Amino acid sequence: MSNNKLRDFAERRLRLDGEIDALKEDVSTINAEVKAEGFTIRAFNQVVKRLRMTPEKRQEAEQLDMDFDLYWSSLSGGDDE
Repeated sequence: MSNNKLRDFAERRLRLDGEIDALKEDVSTINAEVKAEGFTIRAFNQVVKRLRMTPEKRQEAEQLDMDFDLYWSSLSGGDDE
């Protein structure tokens, strides 16, 4: 492999790393805006995670949530502790 080819790979990688850093900063800015509006970041991240899912995976996750709520309610005697 030639040195020029290796240098090209390294430069492409560095450019991509810079883009990733910029995107991470954009995400941080959005999270700050979300928090400033009074939303909970953890819940917001879960919403984003669900939006990324396919409809089938989202339905599975929703079913799991319902099952969990049912089991938790059963174990806690109906009290939401």
